[in-house]
Amino acid sequence: MDYYQNAASGQEASLKVKKTGRTVTVVFVLIMLIALGLSFIPFLLTRSVLEEEMEQIRPEGCTETIYAVVVRNETREVHDEDGDFTEYTPVYKYKYNGESYEVRSVYNSNMIRYQPGTEVELMIDPGDPMHIYDPGTRKIVNQGYMLTLIFPAATLVGAAVAGIFLYGVRKMLADARAAAQGGSR
Repeated sequence: MDYYQNAASGQEASLKVKKTGRTVTVVFVLIMLIALGLSFIPFLLTRSVLEEEMEQIRPEGCTETIYAVVVRNETREVHDEDGDFTEYTPVYKYKYNGESYEVRSVYNSNMIRYQPGTEVELMIDPGDPMHIYDPGTRKIVNQGYMLTLIFPAATLVGAAVAGIFLYGVRKMLADARAAAQGGSR
């Protein structure tokens, strides 16, 4: 009689271990999916803002390289949900085909990018010399965009580490189940 009772209790223990392993796996997968989803929020929000800026910083048609001098930085006080700050927009002066041009950048920043008097390499549209493109601006916007990918990447790395840990826990539970079944015989 003891043999059958031991076998039954061994099977019950094995089922409990198996259920615990499945529960741990399901909880882990749910937590990782939620974390991954939440980590994409800053990426998606920043992406929409940066896409607007990328649209303004269009290189289409800008095939001529020229050198311009920053004559001033126009300022604008901004008051929004992020607080109060000052935006700076460089104004470039350059000559093209004997004509002088003074053009305000389409890109603003909360930091001064160029001091007045700084020489900057720009690209201009020969058909519309007032259409300029500052290659340095695109680099800044791209860096901001790439920075937002850190959140999802860190979440994926965390998921991989947690997955390795979970694999170890499941293996430990499987060993315990095997020991429970072996001890009941």
